Amino acid sequence: MPFPGIQQPEVIQLTEELRLKQYDGHFEKALPGYQDPVVYQNSEGIFDESKIPGLDYVKAMCEYLDKHGELYFVEAWEDGAWTPVGDVTVKPENPPIAIWYGKYRGRGLGKLVMQAVIRRLGEQGYPKITGTTVYKWNPASLALHRRLGFSIIRETDTEYYLERDLKEEAENMEEIRLNTSQLPEMAAKLRAGQRVLLSGRAYTSRDAAHKRIVELLDRGEEPPFPLAGAAVYYAGPTPAPDGMAIGSCGPTTSVRMDPYTPRLLDLGLRCMIGKGRRSAPVVEAMKRNGAVYLCAIGGAGALAAQCITECRVIAFEDLGCESVKALTLKDFPLIVGIDSLGGSILV
Repeated sequence: MPFPGIQQPEVIQLTEELRLKQYDGHFEKALPGYQDPVVYQNSEGIFDESKIPGLDYVKAMCEYLDKHGELYFVEAWEDGAWTPVGDVTVKPENPPIAIWYGKYRGRGLGKLVMQAVIRRLGEQGYPKITGTTVYKWNPASLALHRRLGFSIIRETDTEYYLERDLKEEAENMEEIRLNTSQLPEMAAKLRAGQRVLLSGRAYTSRDAAHKRIVELLDRGEEPPFPLAGAAVYYAGPTPAPDGMAIGSCGPTTSVRMDPYTPRLLDLGLRCMIGKGRRSAPVVEAMKRNGAVYLCAIGGAGALAAQCITECRVIAFEDLGCESVKALTLKDFPLIVGIDSLGGSILV
């Protein structure tokens, strides 16, 4: 059953385009997925296609899982709407994951979902995940579980039984309070999936400002702020309303800055804040320089503004909202999207 006395989250966001959505009784959404022979075989160990389940089976399965754990549908943002593409049940014994459609397999979605299960169980203080079953005809699933720290404790002719210690996750569930002045030392120590409350000085800079900064560097001139150890927030805040230091200040899609970023990282930039994926050259430059990429919550610019206590324009005022601004952050909530080893929560 759901954890006693604990409210199940309605949504657990995995990335901008992927999330877990609390099961709402619409079991019929799972029927097309479980009528895929691959899904049915990997969940039930049954090869006989004549036994592919119908609606009654799917209903009974969803009701059972909803009673014995936190059942979520895995949803992807498709054509302007959230679309169910799989399911997962968070429970400490053999938490089942099913990715229903082939186009979502082999893209890292299973890893994101299992990482969310590990975090959720760690938050609730469970010491381990036990009894996880992987069929021997599914080597990709076994490899995924092993990469995420599961150990084989026994096997049969057809199955592996795995276990995963959660003590480390329980110890690391607390948010890390970090000041930007600590980034030269701490950026390389952060790991993908950790939650950070960031305080201190950061600078806004989007693609237009990045282009100008690189032009300054090309001419042998100094950038508008010291790059060594700096944190850059990819944002173009709106004007400040009365009583606020800044207006809405949500993250910009980070890939727009990728053409300029490796050079800035090589010159000392240690932290980038934005949303979405990064290119391979950026990740390689992060690994080369011990830098970190932190993800802010998209669509929550007003919330972000409450964590900024000071804002002043320091360069390129003619760019308006895209001018470079010096910000003072106070417990700005972030997630480590990509770490200095190349570890990532992004698909």
